[in-house]
Amino acid sequence: MMSSWISVPSLDQSPLTQLSTSPSPSPRAGHRDAPPNSHKILARKTLSATLQDPKTSPSTPPQPTTLQDTMQEIVAQLLATLEPLGRDEYFTAFGPGGRFLFGTPNGYAAKHLPDEVMKRLSSKTVRKIRFASFGSHEHVWFVAYDTYPFGTYYDVGPSTAPALCRFLNFVQRADKKSTSKFLRVQFGDGNSYLAWSSTSWISYGIDRGLKDFLNDMSKVDPLNTFRRIFTSNAPSNIAFHSDGSFILARKENRLTPQHGLFQNCAYKIKSGAILEGWIQLLGTNAYDPDRFQDLAYFAIDAHCKTAESYVFIKARKRQAEADFVLRIGASESTNRLSPPDASVQLSQQPRGSQWAKMLRSGRPHTSDTWELMLNKGQRIKILEEKGNGWFVAQTLANNIGYVHKTWFAYDPPHLTKTRTPYQRYIDDTGGLFKPGTIREFPEIKRYVDSQCEEVNCQSTKGLPGGLEVCVHEIRKLFQGSPEYGYVFLKEERNKWHPDKFARFCHPEHRDDMKKKAECLFVLIGCLMDDLETKDT
Repeated sequence: MMSSWISVPSLDQSPLTQLSTSPSPSPRAGHRDAPPNSHKILARKTLSATLQDPKTSPSTPPQPTTLQDTMQEIVAQLLATLEPLGRDEYFTAFGPGGRFLFGTPNGYAAKHLPDEVMKRLSSKTVRKIRFASFGSHEHVWFVAYDTYPFGTYYDVGPSTAPALCRFLNFVQRADKKSTSKFLRVQFGDGNSYLAWSSTSWISYGIDRGLKDFLNDMSKVDPLNTFRRIFTSNAPSNIAFHSDGSFILARKENRLTPQHGLFQNCAYKIKSGAILEGWIQLLGTNAYDPDRFQDLAYFAIDAHCKTAESYVFIKARKRQAEADFVLRIGASESTNRLSPPDASVQLSQQPRGSQWAKMLRSGRPHTSDTWELMLNKGQRIKILEEKGNGWFVAQTLANNIGYVHKTWFAYDPPHLTKTRTPYQRYIDDTGGLFKPGTIREFPEIKRYVDSQCEEVNCQSTKGLPGGLEVCVHEIRKLFQGSPEYGYVFLKEERNKWHPDKFARFCHPEHRDDMKKKAECLFVLIGCLMDDLETKDT
């Protein structure tokens, strides 16, 4: 049975309840001595640990040493009494100042919970936490509980917008006879929010693109014009950011949107970090609608200034634990990815390694970041045809995305067969040198058509982090140029000067690629020295 939205009924004050409702450290304050991003690191490690099966990843909680540690220990004890979520059920709630609440099939984790939520958990009436979302203000939040024996309860923070509270109360009355009891609220940056049930939705301050999409799948309620009624299945999950990125997914059951597999997914991803995680989890055919059924959950931290914090979790199949990719803040992503099945590996192999050249610069839809942004004359490898003229392609920098057939031309068969290794090297590396774009160093050994067998060279080629080529193989490669000589080598070496080349590298990969550029720079220098010696 659902209760009032705003007021929290008085509860029996057990010793645990009294302690839990004492003033907790402000989520805005945190530790004075903590590093600026320490709360993001903690959230990432905590969520990653929560996604691990405790049977396979046992851990010993630290002993409380401060008031804040004591509060965290109390939170952990309260959460440990709850039933975990079911298979493939998750939620992540990010808030300001390091506040978070995570729920997974392996349990829950939280930091800086609102006092009202602590009080609710201490009442012993909560069976499990179904969903949560935190606003930008510490007194703006929404939490959905499953209560004993089989009820549903929703709490909101005392500063939650009146219009949102009105909608929640309306849904509570209108859906009183419904068996689904499905209700979600996602708070965004500032005072923005999006709330929806299995029948209707309202929003405030969300991006125009997401709002237009929701308008297309709904109509105004003629009797209650403050809300819109869904004309098709309600979304099961929505994640969005103020930069315009959003992901929206629906499941096959209209009455119980929280159960089953995703059937439809709409998305607009403007963040390179989110797109990278999306493809990392779902593979080269991440844009295939059938692949959305592999996804169990997704979330974007709307409180980050840039859309760089996200969670993507795959549905569990035969494996004991779910595959996931998560990133919180500017840190490297954390993931657990199972080896792909042989059938999946086969389907993702390039079909005939077909190469093509771009006929124009840009992409057909400038705002759609799942399409590759390319330059005229740039060479790409066509991986897979997806229909309606669209292909999945890969650049030499290992970026993967969509291209349309009207924007590229395949290499002629005779050119593919007769191009010399040096011609391929020039074609492949010519489009790389653009600031901040290179994510993978060119594989130089691909352009070596005969291996050097000298004993001394074998140890050089086997050095970790090297190019796996020797000076003799580099010489043979560059001798394919009709301009081969000292001046030619000097110009080629300047391209790979480590400090200059670093400017073209993506920040996340700059250090490793700078070392490889230095290796090539040194090898070309050896060729120059050799020519000088012969001239003297």
